[in-house]
Amino acid sequence: MIVTIRRPKEITSDVLWELYQLLYTMENPYLFYEARTNGQKKDELFYVESIRIGDQGLIYGGYDNMGMELPTSKNEWVELILINLENGRKQRFQRTIWVNALYVNHKSVQDLLAINDLRLSTGQELQDVTFEARSLYDGIPKIPLPSYSIPVEVHKAIESKRRDTAWRNAHSLAFDMSMHQIAFRQEEQKGLTTQEIFFAAEHVPGGILRGTIQYFDLAAEFKLFIPPVCLEKYVGIEQKEELLRFLNEVNARILPRYQADTVVTNDTKSPFSWRIYYARKTVCLVTMIPFLLWGEQRRRTHGTILKDSPKFMDQLSQFIMDILSGEKMTDEAITELEQTLFGEHAIQGQAGS
Repeated sequence: MIVTIRRPKEITSDVLWELYQLLYTMENPYLFYEARTNGQKKDELFYVESIRIGDQGLIYGGYDNMGMELPTSKNEWVELILINLENGRKQRFQRTIWVNALYVNHKSVQDLLAINDLRLSTGQELQDVTFEARSLYDGIPKIPLPSYSIPVEVHKAIESKRRDTAWRNAHSLAFDMSMHQIAFRQEEQKGLTTQEIFFAAEHVPGGILRGTIQYFDLAAEFKLFIPPVCLEKYVGIEQKEELLRFLNEVNARILPRYQADTVVTNDTKSPFSWRIYYARKTVCLVTMIPFLLWGEQRRRTHGTILKDSPKFMDQLSQFIMDILSGEKMTDEAITELEQTLFGEHAIQGQAGS
């Protein structure tokens, strides 16, 4: 039976997983280590005896001005046990390669190795190594199945393509969020992956917008909302009625044009269909993203999730707070919102009742 080792969901660093896969599958599992003796540098050949991969999970400690705890780092690692083949003593050497998956992105596996004074061996270099050095491990198989510090599933080669697609999209977005230093949490329950994202916002009390993405078999649901604590003290019966009227106008007049506007997507048409509503003492922007669309327009999908939607919601929040505080009524707020979003192309007119 052909089996494959599936990437653990805890490992979010692409380069670290690529390094692990490379070393695990190498036909000749050797690395050169830049040893320093009496100020002199010398590359020595090491055999990779074993390899493990793991993580420390999200580490929290940063707080925003609302008191919300945010993740500050996620340390992931590959641990190598190396054996020196050139000193004749079979000396073991442990090297742990660390990556902060929230913020660090190395260009390549070679860069990651170089930071740790290691490099891959070339075929010619292995041929040039003395026979005695290489023969120390003649007959030893490739790197054995490693001992993991986190659970790893072994699957049959035939897997659910639908769930693989969901996992691939979630991981791709997580990589982009790490690249742009956007704080997020990711968890998996009952086979469904969920990401919680935190966006900086200028017009939201507390300065944070929260988003969630839940990945199903064929599509993902993306929600972006103002934290309920920001609205609780404002929403009475009168304010709620005016707020609902305002949101109805946004759904009818603003969103259809905004999501199709070339200024937003830098393209001819946006494929996303957004709706906004009030529920559970918060205002929420929601859309469903089919995986077929995600795969065909990955860059635009990520841009909509990480840039366009938070920008729109931040601008909208300013008018929502004005309505809840009684500073503006719906007609005035809709007119000003159109001018903010569409400038001289804003449609002049009065909002419906």
